[in-house]
Amino acid sequence: MSESMYPIMSWNVRGLNQPAKRAAVYEVVTASKVAILCLQETKINVWTPGIVREIGGAALIECIVLPA
Repeated sequence: MSESMYPIMSWNVRGLNQPAKRAAVYEVVTASKVAILCLQETKINVWTPGIVREIGGAALIECIVLPA
């Protein structure tokens, strides 16, 4: 039997409206090489593809957003 590992990160970021904070999240996310990323309390009202790339980089395949 083969076991697959999918690293998961869950992070209460308490706001991602500042570009510097998005850059800090990007550094941690890309360094940890997570497969699934869950961000809580982003405070972002409108998610654009640019914001998604700033946080997940090119490795981010899909983004699902649930409004508050």
